[in-house]
Amino acid sequence: MTVTAVLRKDHDILRSKLVFLEAALRVVPQPPCILHEIGCALAKILNQHIKREASALRPYSNRVRAVLRRREHQDHADQHRVLRDINALLQQGMTMPGSTVVPRLVHLIDELREHMAEEERDIFPTVDRAEVERISLAHAPALLITEQMSANAVMTQFPSTKPVFEKYGIHCGCDGCDCLDELAWRHGIDAGELVDELQGVISSDVTPPRQEPELAFVER
Repeated sequence: MTVTAVLRKDHDILRSKLVFLEAALRVVPQPPCILHEIGCALAKILNQHIKREASALRPYSNRVRAVLRRREHQDHADQHRVLRDINALLQQGMTMPGSTVVPRLVHLIDELREHMAEEERDIFPTVDRAEVERISLAHAPALLITEQMSANAVMTQFPSTKPVFEKYGIHCGCDGCDCLDELAWRHGIDAGELVDELQGVISSDVTPPRQEPELAFVER
């Protein structure tokens, strides 16, 4: 499952919970204790989502930095702060009138929906492109050494092959200007075996691409 597929699933779960909380806010009258429970529930849901989203987008932060910068004043952190302020006011004696709290909670829910829609429209496509590029690079064919390349060219591009050439008495300079096919014939070596040995050296130098762990989350 791709990064954005996981986050879209997380968004769907968050949206369904927002619908439930929004329905609870329509019930009248709203005792302060009920409003407080709704605020705490929304805070918990939002906090879990923030952590999952931050972890998922971290590997792609450089690619989406410009997008995040344009949206820095609309991020979850600001909405979470507003929600925390509402909960704090409710905890201080439960005296805030429901007519004040309910509109603020409803407005916050609308902001969360808008925020998720913006992410899916602006950020997710950038992450998808980054993932495609990463997969393409991971499956890109290794650079090949051919019999038509000169020893100098091979040693310049792949310094780790130098000991192989030295083993056969081939050194940089005039000797290295000839192609591998010519040098192999001159030194009594099979050209194909020489190329295979050189290719084996550079293949062992390639670090396998880091596999991103599949992201998962548990609905609570």
